[in-house]
Amino acid sequence: GDNAIRTFTNDRYQQVMNDNPDAIIEVVDTFGDTLYRFEVIGEDGSEHTISLSTLQYNTLVNLFSGQIVPDEAFTDDVEEFFALNVDLPIDVVEDAMFHLEFYMGQFLEAGQISNGEDVLDEALYDLRERDDLMYRVRVDHFQLVGYTDRAPSYWFGTDNNGRDLFTLIWLGARTSLIISFTVAILNIFIGIVLGALGGYYGGKFDLYTQRLFEIIGGIPFLPALTLLVMRFGSAPWVVVLAFTLTGWIGPSRTVRAQFYRYKNREYVLAARSLGAGDGRIMSRHIFPNAVGTIVTATILMIPMVIFTEATFSFLGIINYGSMTSIGRLANIGQTYMHQSFHLLLYPSIFISLLMLSFNMFGNGLRDALNPSLRGVEE
Repeated sequence: GDNAIRTFTNDRYQQVMNDNPDAIIEVVDTFGDTLYRFEVIGEDGSEHTISLSTLQYNTLVNLFSGQIVPDEAFTDDVEEFFALNVDLPIDVVEDAMFHLEFYMGQFLEAGQISNGEDVLDEALYDLRERDDLMYRVRVDHFQLVGYTDRAPSYWFGTDNNGRDLFTLIWLGARTSLIISFTVAILNIFIGIVLGALGGYYGGKFDLYTQRLFEIIGGIPFLPALTLLVMRFGSAPWVVVLAFTLTGWIGPSRTVRAQFYRYKNREYVLAARSLGAGDGRIMSRHIFPNAVGTIVTATILMIPMVIFTEATFSFLGIINYGSMTSIGRLANIGQTYMHQSFHLLLYPSIFISLLMLSFNMFGNGLRDALNPSLRGVEE
Protein backbone atom coordinates (compact mmCIF):
# COMPACT_ATOMS: atom_id res chain seq x y z
CA GLY A 1 0.00 0.00 0.00
CA ASP A 2 0.86 3.67 0.01
CA ASN A 3 2.70 4.05 3.34
CA ALA A 4 2.24 7.79 3.67
CA ILE A 5 2.46 10.09 6.67
CA ARG A 6 -0.83 11.86 7.32
CA THR A 7 -2.03 14.30 9.96
CA PHE A 8 -5.16 13.21 11.82
CA THR A 9 -7.26 15.17 14.24
CA ASN A 10 -8.02 13.45 17.53
CA ASP A 11 -11.56 12.64 16.35
CA ARG A 12 -10.32 11.19 13.06
CA TYR A 13 -7.59 9.18 14.80
CA GLN A 14 -10.06 7.66 17.26
CA GLN A 15 -12.49 6.86 14.45
CA VAL A 16 -9.82 5.03 12.41
CA MET A 17 -8.61 3.16 15.49
CA ASN A 18 -12.14 1.96 16.16
CA ASP A 19 -13.14 1.12 12.57
CA ASN A 20 -9.90 0.12 10.85
CA PRO A 21 -6.91 -0.09 13.23
CA ASP A 22 -4.78 -2.07 10.74
CA ALA A 23 -4.63 1.02 8.51
CA ILE A 24 -2.40 2.85 11.04
CA ILE A 25 1.17 1.49 10.86
CA GLU A 26 2.67 3.75 13.53
CA VAL A 27 2.19 7.06 15.32
CA VAL A 28 5.09 9.29 14.28
CA ASP A 29 4.30 12.29 16.48
CA THR A 30 1.61 14.04 18.48
CA PHE A 31 1.25 17.77 18.94
CA GLY A 32 -1.23 20.41 20.02
CA ASP A 33 -2.88 22.51 17.34
CA THR A 34 -5.94 24.59 16.53
CA LEU A 35 -8.84 22.56 15.18
CA TYR A 36 -11.14 24.16 12.60
CA ARG A 37 -14.57 22.55 12.30
CA PHE A 38 -17.47 23.33 9.96
CA GLU A 39 -20.55 21.66 8.51
CA VAL A 40 -21.22 20.72 4.88
CA ILE A 41 -24.57 19.72 3.39
CA GLY A 42 -24.74 17.20 0.52
CA GLU A 43 -27.11 17.10 -2.42
CA ASP A 44 -29.41 14.68 -0.59
CA GLY A 45 -29.48 16.86 2.52
CA SER A 46 -26.97 14.78 4.49
CA GLU A 47 -24.79 16.77 6.91
CA HIS A 48 -21.15 16.13 7.80
CA THR A 49 -18.75 17.80 10.23
CA ILE A 50 -15.30 18.34 8.72
CA SER A 51 -12.31 18.94 11.00
CA LEU A 52 -9.10 20.54 9.71
CA SER A 53 -5.73 21.17 11.30
CA THR A 54 -4.15 24.63 10.99
CA LEU A 55 -2.03 23.48 8.05
CA GLN A 56 -4.99 21.92 6.30
CA TYR A 57 -7.18 24.96 6.90
CA ASN A 58 -4.49 27.29 5.54
CA THR A 59 -4.18 25.07 2.47
CA LEU A 60 -7.92 25.39 1.87
CA VAL A 61 -7.73 29.17 2.30
CA ASN A 62 -4.85 29.36 -0.18
CA LEU A 63 -6.88 27.40 -2.74
CA PHE A 64 -9.61 30.03 -2.52
CA SER A 65 -7.36 33.08 -2.26
CA GLY A 66 -7.90 35.95 -4.68
CA GLN A 67 -9.53 35.58 -8.09
CA ILE A 68 -10.37 31.99 -9.01
CA VAL A 69 -11.75 30.24 -12.10
CA PRO A 70 -13.86 27.27 -10.90
CA ASP A 71 -13.06 25.06 -13.90
CA GLU A 72 -12.28 21.34 -13.90
CA ALA A 73 -8.64 21.89 -12.88
CA PHE A 74 -9.68 23.95 -9.85
CA THR A 75 -12.38 21.53 -8.70
CA ASP A 76 -9.89 18.65 -9.12
CA ASP A 77 -7.47 20.48 -6.79
CA VAL A 78 -10.17 21.01 -4.16
CA GLU A 79 -11.37 17.42 -4.46
CA GLU A 80 -7.78 16.16 -4.15
CA PHE A 81 -7.36 18.29 -1.01
CA PHE A 82 -10.35 16.69 0.73
CA ALA A 83 -9.65 13.15 -0.50
CA LEU A 84 -5.87 12.98 0.02
CA ASN A 85 -4.81 15.80 2.36
CA VAL A 86 -7.73 15.39 4.78
CA ASP A 87 -8.38 11.66 4.08
CA LEU A 88 -12.16 12.01 4.00
CA PRO A 89 -14.36 9.13 2.78
CA ILE A 90 -15.51 9.47 -0.83
CA ASP A 91 -19.14 10.18 0.08
CA VAL A 92 -18.07 13.03 2.40
CA VAL A 93 -15.78 14.39 -0.35
CA GLU A 94 -18.69 14.43 -2.81
CA ASP A 95 -20.94 16.21 -0.29
CA ALA A 96 -18.19 18.75 0.51
CA MET A 97 -17.72 19.44 -3.22
CA PHE A 98 -21.47 19.90 -3.70
CA HIS A 99 -21.55 22.26 -0.71
CA LEU A 100 -18.70 24.43 -2.01
CA GLU A 101 -19.87 24.39 -5.63
CA PHE A 102 -23.29 25.61 -4.49
CA TYR A 103 -21.74 28.68 -2.88
CA MET A 104 -19.29 29.19 -5.75
CA GLY A 105 -22.28 29.42 -8.08
CA GLN A 106 -23.58 32.40 -6.12
CA PHE A 107 -20.39 34.39 -6.81
CA LEU A 108 -19.74 33.20 -10.37
CA GLU A 109 -19.66 35.94 -13.02
CA ALA A 110 -18.37 35.50 -16.58
CA GLY A 111 -16.77 32.18 -15.69
CA GLN A 112 -14.75 33.47 -12.74
CA ILE A 113 -15.03 34.56 -9.10
CA SER A 114 -13.39 37.86 -8.23
CA ASN A 115 -12.74 36.99 -4.58
CA GLY A 116 -12.52 33.36 -3.45
CA GLU A 117 -12.39 34.38 0.22
CA ASP A 118 -16.01 35.52 -0.07
CA VAL A 119 -16.98 31.97 -1.06
CA LEU A 120 -15.34 30.49 2.04
CA ASP A 121 -16.91 33.13 4.29
CA GLU A 122 -20.35 32.07 3.07
CA ALA A 123 -19.69 28.32 2.78
CA LEU A 124 -18.01 28.02 6.21
CA TYR A 125 -20.68 30.06 7.96
CA ASP A 126 -20.50 27.90 11.11
CA LEU A 127 -16.69 27.75 11.40
CA ARG A 128 -15.57 26.88 14.92
CA GLU A 129 -12.06 26.86 16.42
CA ARG A 130 -10.69 25.04 19.47
CA ASP A 131 -7.42 23.61 20.70
CA ASP A 132 -7.02 19.89 20.12
CA LEU A 133 -4.49 17.05 19.99
CA MET A 134 -3.17 16.12 16.53
CA TYR A 135 -1.60 12.83 15.43
CA ARG A 136 1.01 12.51 12.71
CA VAL A 137 0.70 8.86 11.67
CA ARG A 138 2.05 6.54 9.01
CA VAL A 139 -0.88 4.83 7.29
CA ASP A 140 -1.46 2.12 4.71
CA HIS A 141 -3.59 4.12 2.29
CA PHE A 142 -5.24 1.11 0.65
CA GLN A 143 -6.19 -0.29 4.04
CA LEU A 144 -7.51 3.11 5.00
CA VAL A 145 -9.87 3.33 2.01
CA GLY A 146 -11.15 -0.21 2.56
CA TYR A 147 -8.95 -2.66 0.64
CA THR A 148 -8.32 -5.43 3.16
CA ASP A 149 -7.27 -8.43 1.03
CA ARG A 150 -4.97 -6.86 -1.57
CA ALA A 151 -4.11 -3.51 -3.08
CA PRO A 152 -5.95 -2.56 -6.28
CA SER A 153 -4.11 -2.83 -9.58
CA TYR A 154 -4.45 -0.43 -12.52
CA TRP A 155 -3.41 -1.39 -16.05
CA PHE A 156 -2.38 2.14 -17.01
CA GLY A 157 -1.75 3.43 -13.48
CA THR A 158 -3.66 6.32 -11.93
CA ASP A 159 -3.90 10.03 -12.64
CA ASN A 160 -2.90 12.88 -10.32
CA ASN A 161 -6.13 12.38 -8.32
CA GLY A 162 -5.74 8.62 -7.93
CA ARG A 163 -8.36 7.75 -10.58
CA ASP A 164 -7.90 4.75 -12.88
CA LEU A 165 -6.29 6.07 -16.09
CA PHE A 166 -7.53 3.10 -18.16
CA THR A 167 -11.13 3.96 -17.25
CA LEU A 168 -10.57 7.67 -17.86
CA ILE A 169 -9.19 7.00 -21.35
CA TRP A 170 -12.30 5.05 -22.30
CA LEU A 171 -14.52 7.78 -20.84
CA GLY A 172 -12.57 10.32 -22.90
CA ALA A 173 -12.90 8.12 -25.98
CA ARG A 174 -16.66 8.03 -25.46
CA THR A 175 -16.80 11.82 -25.48
CA SER A 176 -14.62 12.09 -28.59
CA LEU A 177 -16.53 9.39 -30.49
CA ILE A 178 -19.97 10.82 -29.66
CA ILE A 179 -18.92 14.27 -30.85
CA SER A 180 -17.13 12.99 -33.98
CA PHE A 181 -20.01 10.73 -35.08
CA THR A 182 -22.56 13.50 -34.43
CA VAL A 183 -20.50 16.01 -36.42
CA ALA A 184 -19.97 13.55 -39.28
CA ILE A 185 -23.67 12.67 -39.52
CA LEU A 186 -24.78 16.33 -39.45
CA ASN A 187 -22.16 17.44 -41.97
CA ILE A 188 -22.94 14.59 -44.36
CA PHE A 189 -26.69 15.17 -44.08
CA ILE A 190 -26.45 18.89 -44.79
CA GLY A 191 -23.84 18.26 -47.50
CA ILE A 192 -26.02 15.66 -49.24
CA VAL A 193 -29.10 17.91 -49.31
CA LEU A 194 -27.36 21.07 -50.54
CA GLY A 195 -24.87 19.28 -52.80
CA ALA A 196 -27.56 17.17 -54.44
CA LEU A 197 -29.74 20.19 -55.18
CA GLY A 198 -26.85 22.21 -56.59
CA GLY A 199 -25.41 19.36 -58.68
CA TYR A 200 -28.75 18.21 -60.07
CA TYR A 201 -30.42 21.53 -60.90
CA GLY A 202 -27.30 23.58 -61.68
CA GLY A 203 -27.94 26.99 -63.26
CA LYS A 204 -28.35 30.11 -61.15
CA PHE A 205 -29.26 28.12 -58.05
CA ASP A 206 -25.93 26.30 -58.19
CA LEU A 207 -24.06 29.53 -58.99
CA TYR A 208 -25.50 31.49 -56.07
CA THR A 209 -25.20 28.63 -53.55
CA GLN A 210 -21.56 28.02 -54.50
CA ARG A 211 -20.73 31.69 -53.93
CA LEU A 212 -22.52 31.51 -50.57
CA PHE A 213 -20.57 28.36 -49.68
CA GLU A 214 -17.31 30.15 -50.51
CA ILE A 215 -18.22 33.01 -48.18
CA ILE A 216 -19.13 30.63 -45.33
CA GLY A 217 -16.04 28.52 -46.02
CA GLY A 218 -13.89 31.60 -45.51
CA ILE A 219 -14.83 31.75 -41.81
CA PRO A 220 -11.73 30.66 -39.86
CA PHE A 221 -12.46 27.67 -37.64
CA LEU A 222 -10.35 28.70 -34.62
CA PRO A 223 -11.85 32.21 -34.16
CA ALA A 224 -15.35 30.79 -34.67
CA LEU A 225 -14.76 28.06 -32.08
CA THR A 226 -13.22 30.52 -29.62
CA LEU A 227 -16.12 32.99 -29.93
CA LEU A 228 -18.73 30.25 -29.49
CA VAL A 229 -16.93 28.86 -26.42
CA MET A 230 -16.58 32.32 -24.90
CA ARG A 231 -20.28 33.04 -25.45
CA PHE A 232 -21.91 29.67 -24.68
CA GLY A 233 -19.24 27.69 -22.82
CA SER A 234 -17.73 24.32 -23.80
CA ALA A 235 -20.87 22.22 -23.73
CA PRO A 236 -20.74 19.36 -26.28
CA TRP A 237 -23.44 20.97 -28.43
CA VAL A 238 -21.31 24.11 -28.76
CA VAL A 239 -18.37 22.04 -30.03
CA VAL A 240 -20.65 20.19 -32.45
CA LEU A 241 -22.01 23.54 -33.70
CA ALA A 242 -18.49 24.87 -34.27
CA PHE A 243 -17.49 21.80 -36.31
CA THR A 244 -20.75 21.87 -38.28
CA LEU A 245 -20.61 25.59 -39.05
CA THR A 246 -18.32 25.06 -42.04
CA GLY A 247 -17.69 21.31 -41.97
CA TRP A 248 -20.56 20.47 -44.33
CA ILE A 249 -19.03 22.44 -47.23
CA GLY A 250 -16.53 19.70 -48.16
CA PRO A 251 -19.15 16.92 -48.30
CA SER A 252 -21.54 19.19 -50.23
CA ARG A 253 -18.92 19.76 -52.93
CA THR A 254 -18.23 16.00 -53.10
CA VAL A 255 -21.95 15.20 -53.46
CA ARG A 256 -22.42 18.04 -55.97
CA ALA A 257 -19.64 16.64 -58.15
CA GLN A 258 -21.19 13.14 -58.03
CA PHE A 259 -24.69 14.38 -58.96
CA TYR A 260 -23.28 16.59 -61.69
CA ARG A 261 -21.40 13.56 -63.01
CA TYR A 262 -24.36 11.18 -63.11
CA LYS A 263 -27.33 13.43 -63.90
CA ASN A 264 -26.95 13.18 -67.71
CA ARG A 265 -26.23 9.44 -67.87
CA GLU A 266 -28.40 7.33 -70.17
CA TYR A 267 -30.28 5.54 -67.39
CA VAL A 268 -31.17 8.89 -65.83
CA LEU A 269 -32.47 10.20 -69.18
CA ALA A 270 -34.44 6.94 -69.59
CA ALA A 271 -36.03 7.35 -66.16
CA ARG A 272 -36.91 10.95 -66.97
CA SER A 273 -38.45 9.86 -70.28
CA LEU A 274 -40.63 7.35 -68.43
CA GLY A 275 -42.01 10.17 -66.28
CA ALA A 276 -39.92 9.83 -63.12
CA GLY A 277 -39.85 12.99 -61.00
CA ASP A 278 -36.76 14.80 -59.84
CA GLY A 279 -37.01 13.40 -56.32
CA ARG A 280 -37.21 9.81 -57.54
CA ILE A 281 -34.34 10.28 -59.98
CA MET A 282 -32.10 11.78 -57.30
CA SER A 283 -32.94 9.22 -54.61
CA ARG A 284 -33.29 6.02 -56.71
CA HIS A 285 -30.92 6.49 -59.66
CA ILE A 286 -28.17 8.99 -58.84
CA PHE A 287 -27.70 8.72 -55.08
CA PRO A 288 -27.05 4.92 -55.00
CA ASN A 289 -24.19 5.41 -57.47
CA ALA A 290 -22.67 8.15 -55.32
CA VAL A 291 -23.17 6.46 -51.95
CA GLY A 292 -19.71 4.82 -51.97
CA THR A 293 -17.93 8.15 -52.11
CA ILE A 294 -20.28 9.63 -49.50
CA VAL A 295 -19.79 6.77 -47.03
CA THR A 296 -16.02 6.97 -47.46
CA ALA A 297 -16.07 10.72 -46.85
CA THR A 298 -18.09 10.14 -43.67
CA ILE A 299 -15.67 7.54 -42.29
CA LEU A 300 -12.61 9.67 -43.09
CA MET A 301 -14.20 12.73 -41.48
CA ILE A 302 -14.43 10.98 -38.07
CA PRO A 303 -10.66 10.79 -37.33
CA MET A 304 -10.24 14.39 -38.52
CA VAL A 305 -12.85 15.57 -36.01
CA ILE A 306 -11.37 13.40 -33.23
CA PHE A 307 -7.88 14.79 -33.78
CA THR A 308 -9.02 18.41 -34.06
CA GLU A 309 -11.22 18.15 -30.95
CA ALA A 310 -8.38 16.51 -29.02
CA THR A 311 -5.97 19.23 -30.14
CA PHE A 312 -8.15 22.07 -28.90
CA SER A 313 -8.93 20.19 -25.69
CA PHE A 314 -5.20 19.75 -25.17
CA LEU A 315 -4.67 23.50 -25.70
CA GLY A 316 -7.42 24.30 -23.18
CA ILE A 317 -9.74 26.01 -25.68
CA ILE A 318 -12.33 23.25 -25.22
CA ASN A 319 -13.04 22.27 -21.62
CA TYR A 320 -16.08 20.09 -20.97
CA GLY A 321 -16.01 20.68 -17.21
CA SER A 322 -16.97 17.42 -15.51
CA MET A 323 -16.68 15.40 -18.74
CA THR A 324 -13.37 13.78 -19.64
CA SER A 325 -11.79 13.95 -23.10
CA ILE A 326 -8.60 12.48 -24.55
CA GLY A 327 -7.17 15.96 -25.18
CA ARG A 328 -7.85 16.98 -21.60
CA LEU A 329 -6.08 13.86 -20.32
CA ALA A 330 -3.07 14.66 -22.51
CA ASN A 331 -3.08 18.22 -21.18
CA ILE A 332 -3.00 16.97 -17.58
CA GLY A 333 -0.31 14.47 -18.58
CA GLN A 334 1.85 17.27 -19.95
CA THR A 335 1.63 19.06 -16.61
CA TYR A 336 2.86 16.01 -14.68
CA MET A 337 5.03 14.38 -17.37
CA HIS A 338 8.28 14.89 -15.42
CA GLN A 339 6.93 13.03 -12.39
CA SER A 340 4.46 10.65 -14.09
CA PHE A 341 5.28 10.21 -17.77
CA HIS A 342 2.57 7.57 -18.23
CA LEU A 343 -0.13 10.24 -17.86
CA LEU A 344 0.92 11.63 -21.25
CA LEU A 345 2.11 8.39 -22.86
CA TYR A 346 -1.07 6.30 -22.74
CA PRO A 347 -3.54 8.98 -23.98
CA SER A 348 -1.12 9.80 -26.83
CA ILE A 349 -0.80 6.15 -27.86
CA PHE A 350 -4.56 5.68 -27.66
CA ILE A 351 -5.45 8.63 -29.87
CA SER A 352 -2.73 7.62 -32.37
CA LEU A 353 -4.18 4.10 -32.63
CA LEU A 354 -7.71 5.49 -32.88
CA MET A 355 -6.71 7.80 -35.75
CA LEU A 356 -4.80 5.04 -37.54
CA SER A 357 -7.69 2.58 -37.18
CA PHE A 358 -10.29 4.92 -38.66
CA ASN A 359 -8.00 5.97 -41.52
CA MET A 360 -7.18 2.35 -42.43
CA PHE A 361 -10.86 1.38 -42.19
CA GLY A 362 -11.86 4.36 -44.36
CA ASN A 363 -9.26 3.57 -47.00
CA GLY A 364 -10.28 -0.10 -47.06
CA LEU A 365 -13.94 0.86 -47.38
CA ARG A 366 -13.11 3.25 -50.20
CA ASP A 367 -11.23 0.52 -52.09
CA ALA A 368 -14.12 -1.90 -51.62
CA LEU A 369 -16.80 0.56 -52.76
CA ASN A 370 -14.76 2.10 -55.58
CA PRO A 371 -12.08 -0.30 -56.87
CA SER A 372 -10.89 2.25 -59.44
CA LEU A 373 -9.36 4.29 -56.59
CA ARG A 374 -7.55 1.32 -55.03
CA GLY A 375 -4.07 2.32 -53.90
CA VAL A 376 -4.71 6.04 -54.46
CA GLU A 377 -4.15 8.33 -51.48
CA GLU A 378 -6.68 11.13 -51.10
